[in-house]
Parts: sequence; C-alpha cells; structure tokens
Amino acid sequence: MPAGEEERLALLRRLTEAIGADAARTIMESLPPMQWDQLATKDDLKALEERLVNKFGGEFNKVYGEIGKLNGEFANVRGEIKDLRGSISLEISKQTRTLVFTMVGVRHNRLDFDTDHRHFLIPGGPAAGGRVG
Repeated sequence: MPAGEEERLALLRRLTEAIGADAARTIMESLPPMQWDQLATKDDLKALEERLVNKFGGEFNKVYGEIGKLNGEFANVRGEIKDLRGSISLEISKQTRTLVFTMVGVRHNRLDFDTDHRHFLIPGGPAAGGRVG
C-alpha cells in the first residue's frame, strides 16, 4: 500500500532530524510517490510496444494499402483528364477550322455578289461615286 502524503511528510520530518534537511530532501525526491511495483520498467514498455505493434500494425498496413489504391485511382483520373483535354482540344480545332472556312466561303460569296452587282466597297469605287476600272 502506497504511503500517503501525511506519512511522507512524517518521514521527511524524521529524516530531517536525523540527517539534515538537504540529505532528507534528496532521499525523499528519490522515492517514487507510489509502490515500486507500480513503476513501469523498460521491459514493461518494450512489451507494451510489441502488443501495440501486433494490435495496430495490421491496421496500419491496411491503411497504407488503401492509400496505394487511392494513388492508383488518382493516376487513372489524371489520365482520363489528359485524354479529355486532348479530345476537347481536337474538337475546338475542328470547330475553328469549320468556322474559318465558313467565313471565308461567306466572304467569297459576298465578293462574287458585290462584283456581279458592282457594289464592292473600294476607295473611288461605285459606292464612293467613282468609276470601276
């Protein structure tokens, strides 16, 4: 049974009377505040560590495995995004080409129309009151 605070103080008083205050304080500070069998030793700590590793080591390995799976899934998503980016770029290029060729065709048709009707807008042309060549 551990010594209570009153018993420790009584022991300190008796030691102080017998060997002096400094020596009594040194002895009391070296005594644990509990029974010696309640103190953990290095062997106790090593055994605890082994139990914890055995109990949680497998769980940590499962977590590491799940993290590895997630890394693989993220790599797949990055690949899909890269493919999608390429598809979008290709579609934008196709649409741009279509738009450019359509606008060139419209402009060409308009020039044909303006030439046929002599309404093309050039400095000194018919629309400006000048003569056509």
